[in-house]
Amino acid sequence: MPVAGRALSALVVLTVVGIAVGSATADGPTTSEEAQAGPLTVSSIKSVFDPGLLATTYSADVGDLSGKATRVIWSLDLKLVDHAGSSPPGNPNSHAAVDGECNNSKLPGGDPLPLAPSFIVWEKIGDTFTWYHGDKGSHAPSTYGCDHTKMGPSGHEGVVKLTVTSSDEKWSCQAAISGTNLSADPVYSAKPTCLNLVREHLVNVVNLVKQDIAVENEALDLVKGFSAKATAKLEGLSHRLGYAANALKGSAGAARAIADLRQAAKLDGEASKEDVLTNDGAKKAKTDLEEAAALKQKAIAAINKLVDAQPTH
Repeated sequence: MPVAGRALSALVVLTVVGIAVGSATADGPTTSEEAQAGPLTVSSIKSVFDPGLLATTYSADVGDLSGKATRVIWSLDLKLVDHAGSSPPGNPNSHAAVDGECNNSKLPGGDPLPLAPSFIVWEKIGDTFTWYHGDKGSHAPSTYGCDHTKMGPSGHEGVVKLTVTSSDEKWSCQAAISGTNLSADPVYSAKPTCLNLVREHLVNVVNLVKQDIAVENEALDLVKGFSAKATAKLEGLSHRLGYAANALKGSAGAARAIADLRQAAKLDGEASKEDVLTNDGAKKAKTDLEEAAALKQKAIAAINKLVDAQPTH
């Protein structure tokens, strides 16, 4: 389903809300749990230290009951996961701090986000991810390396996250684990958390329309007061609502809501052209805005029915 496809699955990579994040240290979970959503089955992340690579390997069992390929994304978010300055057990000379040089650039394919270079994403590397964290010079001929004086109780500071999207692009499951396991004994993340992407997409559209209504109500109050500030408030309303309508394309049963949102956008646009400093202009703008608001509420009710109809697992 295209509306809940790549754009939304990329969005959930950046979302940690609601995800239980385990720790890769030896006191983390020692058993794996499996989550199932739609055709997806995804296990907890397993982390194991590989002394030969001077790295921690993270892996998960991923499946799609349809037999088709899933979309697997690994990400590394370099940030504090321990209290700043805290030390690993038995290593008082190390104090937890973000190590920007420990960005795993040795692993090919990493793509830092333009506005958040400490958040790196890897695609098409399969269901195993390796975070290299040896000292500088230990990964020759590469000059890459990490600063071991910046480790905390969880090892190197950062969160490794796995995001798996089903072949039909309707479901996504995520698991996350903090730090680097420095033991050969496997440690696991918490149970993956799964989302119905179609449902999340519809909820996002509802929230966008609600935000639009809030701005519209502010503009309506200004119109009633014959305030010139109403014009500035009205600018952009129709464009934002048009985006919401376009975002619903391809959603089964959304045709009526799309039509209502587009008509509301048209009315918002007409209201923005009125001279609200005059009685006639303010009256016409008020009528348009009130009718647009009614159409938006009608669209929200219709979209919420589609939300309620979506399965949760």
